Amino acid sequence: ALKERGLALYGYQKDGVRWLSHRRGAGLFDEMGLGKTVQALIAAPEGAPILVVAPAAVKGVWQREARRWRPDIGWPRILTGRTSFRWPAPGQMFITNFDILPEPETDGEGQHPTYRLPEWVGDPPEGLVLIFDECHALKNPQAKRTRSARLLSARVRGLKGFAWGLTGTPMLNRAKELWHVLSVLGVAKEAYGDWKGFSRLFDYQTGEPRPEVADRLRVVSLMRRRLEVMPDLPTKTYRDITVEIDSDTR
Repeated sequence: ALKERGLALYGYQKDGVRWLSHRRGAGLFDEMGLGKTVQALIAAPEGAPILVVAPAAVKGVWQREARRWRPDIGWPRILTGRTSFRWPAPGQMFITNFDILPEPETDGEGQHPTYRLPEWVGDPPEGLVLIFDECHALKNPQAKRTRSARLLSARVRGLKGFAWGLTGTPMLNRAKELWHVLSVLGVAKEAYGDWKGFSRLFDYQTGEPRPEVADRLRVVSLMRRRLEVMPDLPTKTYRDITVEIDSDTR
């Protein structure tokens, strides 16, 4: 189908699609410019509902790429406003941003309150594909976006859905930040067992990770560098992107 529309995937992208499509929870951490958006779109099963959570600035990019690479989805819809959240139906794709995810509610007070999604959020359709773009933004467990994302991910995965995180942004050697990102995707324990075992893999004083951190991370994530997969790819490419500017900004 791609060939008929004059499109094609690179070999490493085909590998990424195959790997991602078999993972309920996963991280795709390719270096920037290697096409993580396209790989995630192609890996999503045909007819599956898709919900993309991304920074507001790139919501339009997801819409354009989906129309180009997955015309079977129809018209991907961009959600705007704090009350706009809803689950897509099978065959639909909705695109929202971190800042307008449903506000978690607390079930109790005290030092360790329990959070839950508001009742109006409801349950997603079975087999939904939930994609967190720039998922390094979920490294702070106290942030509203992280709490919301964790609750949405758990609900999706509880109904045979998928939770994939995409980022090409390096993270600092802080054990908690990596643990929380992987926890949102539901793969922290698969990779490292419990928190205590994971934290022992980092030097207490410097924060430097032991080699086992990267080895076990490869179990639940895929990361390729440009020089490894596309040594002839130019370091920079240029293209014109049309953006809408509101009256206040003008």
